[in-house]
Amino acid sequence: MNEFLKLILSELHGAVGAAAVAAVICVTVVCAFAGIYYAVYHGERKFPLGRAVSAALLVCWAAAVLYLTVLRSPYGGGMNLHLFRAWREAWNSFSFQNWSNVLLNVAMFVPLGVLLPLAVKFFRRPAAACGAFLISTLSIELLQLIFSVGLFDVDDIFANFVGAAFGYGAVMAVVTLSEKRSARAALYAAVPAAVLAAVGGIFAAYYIKPYGNLACAPSYRADVGGVSWSASCELSGGGASVPIYRAKPRDKDACVAAGAEFFSSLGVGRDELDTVFYDDFVWMSDHRGPSMEIYYRDGRRVIRIGHGEPAEVDREGAEALLAEYGIEIPEGASFSEDGDGTYTFRLERSGDGGRGGWLRARFVLDGGEAAVGTVNDSICEYAYVRDGNIISPAEAFSRLQKGEFNGGAFEYLSPRTAELISCSLAFEADTKGFFQPVWELSVIPDGGDALKIEIPALA
Repeated sequence: MNEFLKLILSELHGAVGAAAVAAVICVTVVCAFAGIYYAVYHGERKFPLGRAVSAALLVCWAAAVLYLTVLRSPYGGGMNLHLFRAWREAWNSFSFQNWSNVLLNVAMFVPLGVLLPLAVKFFRRPAAACGAFLISTLSIELLQLIFSVGLFDVDDIFANFVGAAFGYGAVMAVVTLSEKRSARAALYAAVPAAVLAAVGGIFAAYYIKPYGNLACAPSYRADVGGVSWSASCELSGGGASVPIYRAKPRDKDACVAAGAEFFSSLGVGRDELDTVFYDDFVWMSDHRGPSMEIYYRDGRRVIRIGHGEPAEVDREGAEALLAEYGIEIPEGASFSEDGDGTYTFRLERSGDGGRGGWLRARFVLDGGEAAVGTVNDSICEYAYVRDGNIISPAEAFSRLQKGEFNGGAFEYLSPRTAELISCSLAFEADTKGFFQPVWELSVIPDGGDALKIEIPALA
């Protein structure tokens, strides 16, 4: 089972326990109130059982939500004030995990929208209901912030409100339809219909677009106010056309077979391996030696072997150390040093297909000798698709200056000056397995270490 699904199920298990405790209390209270009610009115007035059950379910829902958002973890803190950041991150990665995080925040508040107007007639008024929804989600976010048990997130507030509005529109459409007010019922039904149409439109737009999405695309505009920019490299202003290739994807069985083959070369049998399936890759390890991630969309491998201080090697030494783990460098690959013990082999793609990409390895000191630390092997099979137009380096620099990049690390440094020292074209696999062009800009903030920033290059 997908590891993220296991996490969701485990969290829901705890939430169900919290709701069950609340249910026992609610049943006791409802039974007590029902007894008092009948004792006072002697059966002359009917006990509002439906509203009492709705109120009890509402309390159970509140207990489950408080467990999930406030009580389950002592860790957290921080704020996200970028509206739609989570939605854009989910769009950029288009992964099950990221979309689940967004849509579960919507679904979590649907019961509030359904139960609140059924429990208290006052909240059948749209303004009263919307006010209650906003106060509820805002209260949870403030509790997370105050007690440092989560992230105060405006995206959560938005998603929770949308979920509550969805439930409210659906239940009120049924209520007003039962009262034979068809026109008003249609207005209420328009709310959940609009939410479903919006979510469906997002997924439809993704599947009909020619290429996938890039994880390096910005999810919000980075704060670059007050930064003084300069460029010490040449930046042409003209665009160009480059070939677009697509990787050969692998299914789960193929990834497991490739991982087992790698470990068998190290004397580790398949029955000794733990295999965990994630959203977009398979993780394998025997917990004694290397661990490996193999990605479905392009067969990329990330192999973690050791850690330590960086080690210097030459090309011959690097190839020899990698060969000890059955990692062979294709003929014709170039070799370059990236710093911090990291070296890159690059095999250019050309023609209608073949093998190409790059392999980046970091070497570390182990007992005074150089050893393999981490290997990111993106040399894989590809096929030519078509040519695509790209923006110029000058336009990429302009987007950098406007904050149109993935700027988390840059914002953390909060530099006053930033110097662009190089701009080169590279290719990254998108969410559909296409190798899209990206501009790799090397920036030195405040005269410190260089920071690599990627700007999607397709025009």
